[in-house]
Amino acid sequence: MNPILRPAAAAWLPLAALLFVAGCGGKSQPASPVIDGPVAFRRQVVDAAPPGGEDCCTDVCAAGDLDGDGYADLVLGGEHADGPGLFWYQYPQWDKRPLASGQFTTDMQLADIDGDTHLDIVVGDTDRGLIWLRNPGDLKADWPALVVAAGYVHDLEVGDIDGDGDVDAATCDKHAVGIHVQTAPGTWQSRTLVEREGEGTHLADLDGDGDLDLVLGGLWFEAPAEPLGGEWLRHDFAPAWSPDARVQTGDIDGDGRLDVALTASEGEGPVAWFAAPADPREPSWPEHRVGELVLTGAHSLQLADFDGDGDLDLATAEMHTGGKRVLVYLQGDSGWVEEVLAVTGSHNLRAFDLGNDGDIDLAGKNYGGSGRVFELWENRTADKVLSLAPDAAAAGGVGAWLYEPIDDARPDDQFGTMGLLFCDANHDGLPDVVAGGMLYLNHGGRGRPWQKVALPAGVDVFFGPDVDGDDLADLVGFRGEQALWLEATGREATTWTERTVAPVPRGRTQGAAVADLLPGGAAELAFTRGMHLCCLAIPPDPALPWSLTTVAEPTEEEAVAALDLDGDGSCDLVTSTRDGFHLVAFANPGPATAAAGHWPAHVLATTPGRADRIVPADIDGDGRLDLVVSEETGDLEETAVVAWFTPAPGGGPFDAPWRRHPLSLSRSANSLDVADFNGDGRPDLAVAEHTDMQAGRVAADNRTFLLLNPGDSGGAWHARLVDTGPRSSHLGARACDLDGDGDLDLVSTAWRQFRTLHAWYNPGTGS
Repeated sequence: MNPILRPAAAAWLPLAALLFVAGCGGKSQPASPVIDGPVAFRRQVVDAAPPGGEDCCTDVCAAGDLDGDGYADLVLGGEHADGPGLFWYQYPQWDKRPLASGQFTTDMQLADIDGDTHLDIVVGDTDRGLIWLRNPGDLKADWPALVVAAGYVHDLEVGDIDGDGDVDAATCDKHAVGIHVQTAPGTWQSRTLVEREGEGTHLADLDGDGDLDLVLGGLWFEAPAEPLGGEWLRHDFAPAWSPDARVQTGDIDGDGRLDVALTASEGEGPVAWFAAPADPREPSWPEHRVGELVLTGAHSLQLADFDGDGDLDLATAEMHTGGKRVLVYLQGDSGWVEEVLAVTGSHNLRAFDLGNDGDIDLAGKNYGGSGRVFELWENRTADKVLSLAPDAAAAGGVGAWLYEPIDDARPDDQFGTMGLLFCDANHDGLPDVVAGGMLYLNHGGRGRPWQKVALPAGVDVFFGPDVDGDDLADLVGFRGEQALWLEATGREATTWTERTVAPVPRGRTQGAAVADLLPGGAAELAFTRGMHLCCLAIPPDPALPWSLTTVAEPTEEEAVAALDLDGDGSCDLVTSTRDGFHLVAFANPGPATAAAGHWPAHVLATTPGRADRIVPADIDGDGRLDLVVSEETGDLEETAVVAWFTPAPGGGPFDAPWRRHPLSLSRSANSLDVADFNGDGRPDLAVAEHTDMQAGRVAADNRTFLLLNPGDSGGAWHARLVDTGPRSSHLGARACDLDGDGDLDLVSTAWRQFRTLHAWYNPGTGS
């Protein structure tokens, strides 16, 4: 992303570029609206045509990491489907993959049944009974189905019931409750514990003796030492509760004991929780109502900390046959705060962490009815924008950044150009700016006019290396399927020659980096173009054809970062996969084979949104380079996250998943740079919003802002607003000291606002 600076201009270089130079040893180059409420949720339809018959039924739902990439996927199944009845939805794009045919109802769990570290699926099938679908590890292979026990399954819980270290199951068929214990790998023994009309089964260690007890609505059964042969003792903690219930357990009041939450799953009833006494065998636990509503058909209940305040909250939903409300209750000091997420109903909600951002999200669907969809509600607690409220400095008072465009009359042929870099083209010691096919000669920065120089027609410039070792400025860019070397005809850099040096793929370039990639003394030019990741080598005699290496294809045409991940002295490259939702590292194979291309690929992490900008920097000061990533979106909603990724704890540099640390939430963040803006020695971030994707639809309040790094002080990142207004940025927010006052200013290009080249001048008051 950071365009190259000539060595003479190294003082202008952002900190991130300095860091990656040291790491590589080469030359450097600089969904739906959010639901308002106490917790912000964003609704997303995962599947508008979920499995099941036209009117019924889409019953079973679960969340877990099926493919081992470190992120939760979704599984959904139903009855009467025309085709497969069970599907896996792969994060992050929710690619729908058929898993099995059958009549799947009404509950499902994911667990590693056979101990091979892969999550398997345990689910009820009306024809076969309780079945176990074994994860083959090879996700292109079939999932073998093994029968655990015969009989209808309405409730299903999994856990180590007999304490031998493997996974067992408990089921309820609405008439009886039984357990199914693995006595040997893949061998099951079943026992009916109690005959009871109703539903609502849960496994939990209520008495704290180290084994799993069984909760059935308002009753619980104390597990014996021998679950298959001993007596399960019954205890009534809520004897008046409906026999049809949803059940969850958790320490709701923070006293260290497991409490029980209940809803009426089929009829009418309140939402309530029951506080466990010191001796949970005592009858009739104290009941506490959650909210004032009486719900109908609340066939969903989940306990989780939705607002991130450290205590348990509650989610529930009425089915489409009931009141149709989807609700979250947040536990506060003065009671429970109700938040309505939807009024269309849901069934068997599942709480999970979507995208590993640290907050708890919800997925669900109605089990029947026409027009039902599989949907999720993404919790935005962890992704909230850091405070960007205008302050005195941002509103024109002391310390305000000054906006002053470099050019507001760029010619028509600059629409669609992507390049932006700094170089001292005329050797006067001031950084000049190259934007697309225009050079702007700096005569002092702020308050002084910039001299416009048109470069050869049609070129989009991305690099400024010293190609031939003379004292004339060089630039490298692309035009169609050509790579061009531009050279100034004199030191004043007002006229330029061009030479075609190599063929390149047709397409756009939105990522460029300079690094030591191939054997030889000179650094190479890495870039994305036309869904290709390439590098261009400058020969000792630059008049000869330059060598093009295809590192990988297909990839996204967005940013590329160069850094030495494995410490072997050669830079590796990181970009995004073609779908835009995965960060992938291409490991430099070394001098013998690097030039042959098609480097080994390693997926490092998954991004909830489409990765756009990628910048390497040691954000946490641990001596290892991290990756700062901004996301793009196609709308004007604040759904784009800026986050930084750290290497997998205890793993190698190419091991996944890298850990994601969200920092801010904004509109499409297609502009990002990393530099020390406040002089404390730590890398900060500059971000700008992009809203001019479509003609006539640009936001009036685009934000350009800094995220200031607290380092190891233990404090939170601080957001500093640079500007808010109609100025959109695309591939901008680039840091450079334009006016020579010792602090970093910002420069941005735009998309449909291409006629303006933006500049913001740092007031020099600590940012």
